Parts: sequence; C-alpha cells; structure tokens
Amino acid sequence: MVPLTAPIQHSFAEASADVTELLDRKSRWKQFESRLEGAKTENGEVVSWRQLLKPENWETSGVSVLFRSPTGAAISPKMAQNVLVMQLRKMTREHSEGWVNLGESDHHEAGLERTRRIRNGQNAITEQQVLQELEFLEYLCESAAKSVIGEDDMRGCRIAAASMCQMCRWLLECNGYNWIHCGKIFANLGC
Repeated sequence: MVPLTAPIQHSFAEASADVTELLDRKSRWKQFESRLEGAKTENGEVVSWRQLLKPENWETSGVSVLFRSPTGAAISPKMAQNVLVMQLRKMTREHSEGWVNLGESDHHEAGLERTRRIRNGQNAITEQQVLQELEFLEYLCESAAKSVIGEDDMRGCRIAAASMCQMCRWLLECNGYNWIHCGKIFANLGC
C-alpha cells in the first residue's frame, strides 16, 4: 500500500468538503444570494426571502419572527406567497424565452443590453440558476413550515410556508434537470 502524499491528502480533504457541502443543505445555502427580490412591506422596504422564511433568530423565537422585516414590520404570509409565485413565474418565463446578455462590444454597437437567443449564446438565466433558486427556496420554506407543538400561529405563517414549499417541490419535480456538477466534485482529486 502506497502512503498518500500531502498534496493528495489535501485534495481529498477539499473534495470531501465539496461533497459535504453538497449533502449538507445548511452549509450549501449559507452564502447563497438569491436572484429573486423578496417581498415588500407596506412602507416599501424590500425584505429578502431568507429574512422572511429563515431569519437569524427564528429557532429561538419561533413563528413570531417569520414573515417580518429586520425592523419587525409584519408582512402578510398570503401576500408573500403570491409575490413568490409571481417572481418564480417571471424567472421561469425569462429562462424559457431565452434572453441572452450581450457582450460589451455588442452592447455599444446595438445599443441594447440583452436580446433573444437566436441559435447560440448563454441564457441570462441558466438551467442551473433556476434549479438553485428552486432548491434554495424549498430549503427555506421547508424549515419555516415545520410546526412546533403548542405554538400559536395566528397569522398563518406555517401554512403559507408549507404551501410555498409544495409549489417549489412541484417545480423541482417538473424541472427534469437534476444536475450534479461532477467536475466540481472531482476537480481536486488530481487523478
């Protein structure tokens, strides 16, 4: 048996960290920034989906902090649910329409920022981005939907989150692009 050298051991450690991140949803979505705007409060403050569905203090404070801005302003769970549906429809429609961002040289000549894809070019919203958004939202909604015995959810936050989670799961099942980036997983093995 040949002993592993330090560079190979380091590569295995990096690869196992990548695999751990892929399997552990909490660490995978820790740094993820959603493309979707979020919902607005009555005074026009935009609140991210992460803040609405999984605020930092939600595990200790429970359902009372769900669907609230960082300042504590309440957002209707039903309204937020409708906003999410509209934002997901917009994102999937833009992906399906095949919009392509133009390069700098194309931008200056044509006076446009984007155009419809004719034959080639990278979509402005790729399949991977759609899949990541749906998986991220499913993760947020799933954690917000978990009910706690004896918890009083007068505003219907858990029900709205469960419905949002169900919609994300349905879209994921319809996606058909269950993708694993093998190059990222095996890139550091050095074989």
